[in-house]
Amino acid sequence: MMRIFLLFYGALILYGCSTGAYDRESELVEYLLHEHNHSELSDAHIILLLNRVCTSCSAGTIQKLLSLVDRGKSNTIIILSSEDEVIRKNLESNKYVTIYTDKNFAIEKYGLSQVTNIYFKFKRNKIAFWTPIQDETLHKIMRQYE
Repeated sequence: MMRIFLLFYGALILYGCSTGAYDRESELVEYLLHEHNHSELSDAHIILLLNRVCTSCSAGTIQKLLSLVDRGKSNTIIILSSEDEVIRKNLESNKYVTIYTDKNFAIEKYGLSQVTNIYFKFKRNKIAFWTPIQDETLHKIMRQYE
C-alpha cells in the first residue's frame, strides 16, 4: 500500500513539475493592463524585481541580468516593487526597455508577490517560459534573448 502511495505521489510531482505553467499568468496580464495600461505582450521579456525587500543576496545576479537586458534589442518590461534610481538610470536610455514601478502594493493585490525575482518570456500574449532569477538559471534566461 505504501508503495502505491509513493508511486502516485511521485507521478503527481513529476506531472506538476513537467507542465511548467505559471499559475498567475492572468493576474500578471491584468496587473500590467490595469496598473500600467500596458497590453502589448506579443513578444516581450518581463522581469519582476521584488526590490522592496533586501536584495543583497541576489544583487550580483540581478546586475548580470540587467547588463544582458541593456545590451539586448528585445522588448523588455521591468517591474520594480519599489523605485530604484540606479536601475532606472542605467536602463532608461535603452529604447527597448520599459520600467514600471509598483504603486500602492498592487503586486500583492494581484497575488504576484513571490519569494524570489522572476523572469517571463511572452510569445503571442502567453507565457512561453518563466523561471526564478538565480545564478543557476541565468543561462536559460540568456537563451531567451538569443
